[in-house]
Amino acid sequence: MFDAGADAYVLKNEAGAQLEQAIDAVLRSETFVSPTLREQQAPEPQRSAELEQDKLSEREREVLCRLAQGQRAKDIARELGISVKTVETHRSRLMLKLGIDNLVGLVKFAIRAGLVSSD
Repeated sequence: MFDAGADAYVLKNEAGAQLEQAIDAVLRSETFVSPTLREQQAPEPQRSAELEQDKLSEREREVLCRLAQGQRAKDIARELGISVKTVETHRSRLMLKLGIDNLVGLVKFAIRAGLVSSD
């Protein structure tokens, strides 16, 4: 579930007690798993946004930041002096390197990695 982009997992029968803790953890860019579930299974390995960010080239980080800020590929290309196709290639490589399959996931990653703010 974390590989699919989830940041927290709360069991339905514990929702009242654990929901506030889960929200606080996500706001701190942490993951949260209900304690009962943690006791039953080994926890999922957490993907460190900082470590994964090290996989990216400087240009990929720059494109990621602009995508996460809502800029269109056409505008990014014009500002960086590259083609739209090159922007799309960077986006595809970002998704491949980070194991993310959509733009929303890239935006969430950029926020977790501190590349952009959530405001």
